[in-house]
Amino acid sequence: MPDISNQKVNMRIDTFRVRDSKEDFFLPAAFLFVLGTRLWLLLNTVDFHGIAAGRVLWAELMLKNRLGSGAWFSAVHPPLHLFFLAAGLSVFDLPLLVPRLISLLFGSLLVFPFYHYVKKAFDAPTALFSTIAVAFYSEHIVYSVMATSETAFHFFVFLSLLGFVLFDRDEKKYLLIGSGVSVGLASLCRYEGMLLIPVMGLFLLRKKRAAPVFLLAAAVLPAMWMALNYRYAGDALQFVKSNDCIVPLQYDWMRSQGVTIGRWDKLLFWPRSLLQTLGPVLFIFAWAGVGRCLLRREKLFPAGLFLLLFGVFVLRTVEERLYLQSRYGITLGLLLIPFGFFMALRCIDFFQRRWLRSAVLLLVGSMIPGIGPSVCNAPLSAPYFARDIAACMRDTVKPGENIIMDHCGDEKYREPIKLLSGIDPR
Repeated sequence: MPDISNQKVNMRIDTFRVRDSKEDFFLPAAFLFVLGTRLWLLLNTVDFHGIAAGRVLWAELMLKNRLGSGAWFSAVHPPLHLFFLAAGLSVFDLPLLVPRLISLLFGSLLVFPFYHYVKKAFDAPTALFSTIAVAFYSEHIVYSVMATSETAFHFFVFLSLLGFVLFDRDEKKYLLIGSGVSVGLASLCRYEGMLLIPVMGLFLLRKKRAAPVFLLAAAVLPAMWMALNYRYAGDALQFVKSNDCIVPLQYDWMRSQGVTIGRWDKLLFWPRSLLQTLGPVLFIFAWAGVGRCLLRREKLFPAGLFLLLFGVFVLRTVEERLYLQSRYGITLGLLLIPFGFFMALRCIDFFQRRWLRSAVLLLVGSMIPGIGPSVCNAPLSAPYFARDIAACMRDTVKPGENIIMDHCGDEKYREPIKLLSGIDPR
């Protein structure tokens, strides 16, 4: 007689199991879908983001002028993304397109390390639905078509996390070294990558030989960046001091415009941002999933990683050392998404009703309404007056002339107008 009880168990959450053959189809399909949807948005919008334009102008300044050693250096922004821009523009001199394509490429490639990380840290069904959710994650969609450093940063972060969880199972040293180098590369895209190094190191304390290997591999590139800070700015931690000087000025500027920023506004900014971008249903399930993991002492690495990073974000915001920019929270969103599907699948497993499995897709659907507002609120179009000013500059400014642009303390228009004009940044 067949074991009916075992058959019932096999019909539960394991029915979602993604076999290798299906995985071979799913991942390329997910990559092409992410690439296609974001490419459509890229071709129908203009990147009018001040930071993005400033980075592109800096890359052009390096390429089009014979500048002295260290002219590329800026403590405000780490160098790796700038080098990606310069490399791309050295091949194709299309400053309004190539930098956006670099973001698009990294944003699309994210599906590969993200899926495999979630599969190893959680399970295959959670990885499948979480990857689908990333395709509809509004903030990630927007910044996949802007020439900022977010998508490159997230690609290296999840490549590092993948190597980390693989090492936890196989304990092969090259995985640990690869994880350390990847988080080091992430740190050279965005500074919050450096936060991950000690946090990830905490989870290696029980493996005394592994912790020094990881920390050494992860610290090499940031240490080189600190050495460059010391050489060109006279202070190895100049990048930290620059941030801690500039961000309070941004808060003061917002208050000067009549914006009220109280303690509760700062405390609740990141929960509100995640609620708006992930959707209320996934947001609730995700936090319930984090709580479940803590109570049952399972998935402690992804749960601890998210909570520690979330706590630092809130603390730095309260201290007014982290600016109120929702794009910074994409990292939190990507780390939180798997918990929502992990929790939902456990609820379905509990009720043991097959029709409820379709409810998991509703979590993805709950993210779709947030795409429209994110796209509409993002600087993805250039005002007519900005285009007119750029055209006037392009037609009238002669080589060697200098331009003084008044920006009234706001970076919103100045750098994009310069980039649209097409003139030499020098």
